[in-house]
Amino acid sequence: MVVTNSQTTFVNVAGLAELTPQPTLLVKGLPFFQPQATTVNASNGVTVPVPAGTLVMLAKQVRRLT
Repeated sequence: MVVTNSQTTFVNVAGLAELTPQPTLLVKGLPFFQPQATTVNASNGVTVPVPAGTLVMLAKQVRRLT
């Protein structure tokens, strides 16, 4: 699972809304192991559940490979 925020930079793509199905991406960031279930609040107001035992990456950069 990858989490982006306002500090995430996008290369070769303007943002998440521009990604097409099955893009080839390179994601740089910090991985965090989430031992207990939690939720992530998206900027559009959607709450995304994160199951216990999930590795979550906080993306610093998302690059679409060409």
